[in-house]
Amino acid sequence: MQGRATIAFALLLGGCGSSAADSVRCPATVPTFGAACPALGLECTYGDDARPSCRTIMSCGGAMHCECGSDVCPPSACTIPQVWVGGGPGNGVGLTDRCDWTCPASPPVAGASCEGSGYCAAANGDQCGCIGFDSQGAGVWRCLPPPSDPRCPAVAPLVGAACTVEGLACGNYDICVTGSRVICRAGVWLDDFGSCPN
Repeated sequence: MQGRATIAFALLLGGCGSSAADSVRCPATVPTFGAACPALGLECTYGDDARPSCRTIMSCGGAMHCECGSDVCPPSACTIPQVWVGGGPGNGVGLTDRCDWTCPASPPVAGASCEGSGYCAAANGDQCGCIGFDSQGAGVWRCLPPPSDPRCPAVAPLVGAACTVEGLACGNYDICVTGSRVICRAGVWLDDFGSCPN
């Protein structure tokens, strides 16, 4: 309809500067979808899956709505609802159909053959998934160690949780998603997915 446009709005957090959301803390429990939220750009995760992409992911912001009599509107004619959006688990970036994979009785070894689905997470942060292939195209276990920096948590912290080392960036945390990282800013962990150039 002419004069009304709805534009998809993505909230980008992490390594490209700061925002008002950086100083706002996440609710202790999962907020209700569509309920009012405290600061646009605030992102919070919930759950205990070692893979960040398989946790409940909630962001403060919605679809940008513009009314200006044209399909190309100036920012002043647009509004962004300050409400919680997202959900989960498995609403993040990546192959989230793997979130229900389970671990076999025998611990996997990197490079060993495997069939079908499988995912294992160890307490020390190691992750293994039946997502690799050998030279013949047969399935093999691929494993991901925890961050090498001893200051980083072995398992990915929740986005919005407290941290102590300002500027500390940690990852890669998700065997199914390349670029899954977090950074400590103003005492909280923020999503640093993919990072940004200096």
